[in-house]
Amino acid sequence: MVSDGLSPGEGAARGAGVGGFLRYFLGMLLVAATMLIPFDAVRADMPVVIAVFGDSLADGLWGSLFRGWQNDRSVTVLRRARNGTGLAHPAKYDWLQGTAEIIATDKPDIAIITLGLNDRITIALPDKSLLFATDDWKKVYVDRVESLMGQLKKAGIPTFWIGLPVMRDAEAQKDALMFNEIFRAAAERNGVTFIPMWDVAGGGETYQAFGKDKSGRERQIRTEDGVHYTILGYDLLSDHLRDALAPAMAAVKSKAPRTLAVAAPQPHHD
Repeated sequence: MVSDGLSPGEGAARGAGVGGFLRYFLGMLLVAATMLIPFDAVRADMPVVIAVFGDSLADGLWGSLFRGWQNDRSVTVLRRARNGTGLAHPAKYDWLQGTAEIIATDKPDIAIITLGLNDRITIALPDKSLLFATDDWKKVYVDRVESLMGQLKKAGIPTFWIGLPVMRDAEAQKDALMFNEIFRAAAERNGVTFIPMWDVAGGGETYQAFGKDKSGRERQIRTEDGVHYTILGYDLLSDHLRDALAPAMAAVKSKAPRTLAVAAPQPHHD
């Protein structure tokens, strides 16, 4: 028997050291191989995460976008709408806090928002109440719109704000025009894309319960309440929106992944 001159304890220590070195070496090879994967290839395999949030109009729009992309693994559409909510009544649901949570938790690549439908109400402040559409009311409301947009801008999330549709009721239509002007101006100041809903039906600012589908047939596109859309109406809107989203989605896919971190293994000193 040939001896290497080491005691059993010393031999075991050297064997453990060799094993630790091999683990470290193989780990570094794995890191190197990962770094060779093109960032665009990794990003292309990750779905574009789109968060749709707002009121019941947003919920209807989410449903249409989901149906259109449900078999497309390259897109994930998150349902973050809350019916009956708005910016004028944060006690029911605080969209400023909610937006911060969506950004932190969902980490969306793109945001789609529509609000205002439920905001034709008094704004209650701790020390006073502001009547709807007065100058003081508008100032507070604009500040809330700007704060919401500002959060998304700070997070670097491309945002598409969908305006209110043409309303059948004359008073509701007048208020919708006021809201849309608030949203349009705030969007321009904050780098947000504002998309008017009335462009879809082709009726301008005139209420139309019927519109043409893709085949050119006249179909009902608005519901009986004179506010919401039918499924077909939402589908027409989402078709228009998908075209508007295409450049932003392409830009997301061309970026390096948000998280591609592989910790380099440390050598073991067993």
